[in-house]
Parts: sequence; C-alpha cells; structure tokens
Amino acid sequence: MQETVYSKKEVMRLVARIFSDPNPGITVNLFADLCGVSNTVIRDVFLRKTLPLSARLQYRASKAYHALRNGETIQKRFRFGREEIEFRKEPKPELRRETRLVFTPDGFKVHSAVRNKYDYSILRLDEQMERNNVRRT
Repeated sequence: MQETVYSKKEVMRLVARIFSDPNPGITVNLFADLCGVSNTVIRDVFLRKTLPLSARLQYRASKAYHALRNGETIQKRFRFGREEIEFRKEPKPELRRETRLVFTPDGFKVHSAVRNKYDYSILRLDEQMERNNVRRT
C-alpha cells in the first residue's frame, strides 16, 4: 500500500491534534518510539515548537501517523506503568460514532457517521471556517 507523506504544515497540524485529544491512544514517548527518535525531539518540534521540522522527521511522523490511523499498532500497558507499542499482524482500526457540524456553501449541516477514531485529517469546524475565510480574502 502506497503511503503519502504529508506536507510539513499538515504533519504539524495532525500531530498537534493527536496530542491535544483528551484520549489520544498514544503517549508522546510511544509516538517518539514509533517515529524512531527521542521523545525530547518530539516535544521540542511538535509541542514546544522550538526546533524546526526536518524532512526526515516529517517522513517518520507521517509513517507513524499512518500506522496509528490504520490500526497497525496498539499501545500496551503493563504493571508498574510500563508501556510499549506492538505491531499487529492484521490491522484493526478503532471505530466510533461521530456527530459534528460541517460548513458547506449552503450553510451548516449536521454530519453523523461511523469513522476511524484516530483519523485526525478531518477538519474541525473552526479549521473549516478559517480555511474559508482565507479563501475569501
């Protein structure tokens, strides 16, 4: 399966949405392990924004996001606070019901569907409004 590498702006948005989620499904340390970099690098680039996003980290974060979204990985928690990432033989994405507002040219619509829990590529209402305001100016 061909994986797309997201642009730097999109990777920054997706990873920020992962960590702003109240139940992200993955911790910063495990996301860093999945990317193959140090957790301080992930914190400095995506959370604190003190380091620039390199092309290598952009590729690794895109690949880690795909694995999380497609259900190829699972976060395992053990006793005494130990956590690990485990790859599944058969991907099993987590699904959930969702009802949200969508801004269309005809006005606001209520959209109800079953979707992937970790698919952060769907824009929130404030991001939709922001994109439409940028297009108008």
